[in-house]
Amino acid sequence: MTTACVGLQESQIFCLPCSYVPPRIVRISLSVLGIGICMGGITIGAIGLSSIPTSSLSFWLNRTITLIGRNGCIGLIFGSYVLGTLLTEVGKDPIHSNKLAHKDNISKMQNTVEIATRIPRITLSIILDIALLIPYGLFLIYHRFKPDCLIKDEDLQPDKQLIVLIHGTNSNAGTWEFGKPFLQNGFRTFIEINLEENGSVMNQRSQGIDDYAQSVIGQLSTIQTRSGHRPKFVLIGHSMGGLVASYAAENLAQSRSIDIERVFTIATPWQGSPLMDALPDIIKPKRFHQMTENSEALAGLAQKVSLQRGKYCMFGSTTDAFVPGCYSFPEINKQNHRYPFLGHLAIVALPFVWLTIRDKLNSTHRESIA
Repeated sequence: MTTACVGLQESQIFCLPCSYVPPRIVRISLSVLGIGICMGGITIGAIGLSSIPTSSLSFWLNRTITLIGRNGCIGLIFGSYVLGTLLTEVGKDPIHSNKLAHKDNISKMQNTVEIATRIPRITLSIILDIALLIPYGLFLIYHRFKPDCLIKDEDLQPDKQLIVLIHGTNSNAGTWEFGKPFLQNGFRTFIEINLEENGSVMNQRSQGIDDYAQSVIGQLSTIQTRSGHRPKFVLIGHSMGGLVASYAAENLAQSRSIDIERVFTIATPWQGSPLMDALPDIIKPKRFHQMTENSEALAGLAQKVSLQRGKYCMFGSTTDAFVPGCYSFPEINKQNHRYPFLGHLAIVALPFVWLTIRDKLNSTHRESIA
């Protein structure tokens, strides 16, 4: 197994039958109110507990709680995350209406259980994502300063399975440190693409999904030329990276004679992200405009992808605050994998998704050498 890090300088959308979503002003108002309640509750609780004599409460716990009470940032992060997740599920159940439940062969009993367990699942997803923030941040820092790894010629031989990893917005190749160990195998070569030069997590405002896809396809073309043959690439994208991978596969690969064998998208906003609508248009960079609900940029891409069902495999979670449930899929099909308790970070960090991808990659590899 070899890993290479690479630095790189429209119709109506397919809408799943989700039910009512509150207007933007309602969501923003509730977010502000909820954040205030969370911060106030944490502060009041911390002040009350910190007044307990040290003899009754261990010293480190006393100091920690006091710090939480004084530091509004913790309350802000927690409150924003809780409200973001809750608001994206307001007006729609986890299976997104009985109509969808019927189409997706979900029984009413299963649908009822999903609704009844919503709060515990949301809580679990928040805890998992918060727990992953520190290691995730360290991986991003490491890849920000890590030198690019050159791909060796032997890693491009015809018997190698070339796995191209494309991260999401405001991230870098550090995204994949959690999942790569589950895919490691002697016949795989990992090509980690940093969408911004030197692994920067600050995306350029003028760059959009189409621009990043052009950069990705250019890099794959260079790798193909070096290999001396026409390798089959497998693209894996997280969040916006799934859209970049799909755009490259559907709109650019054929013209450059590049063979994209499979595409895996993880927590990708195929129908936009509700949270993008809460941002004022004036501050949105190009990529955020492209990832709003009912975006024309996503509509044409979703339509093309729907015609290539066998090539795509998609993963999403009903408790993802940024790309909830039905937003992770352009349409319903058997290649969709929906999880009921993972957040935006946990879905790409924990083994559930990666074990499924590994099985599919092994199957694809066996077919290619048969």
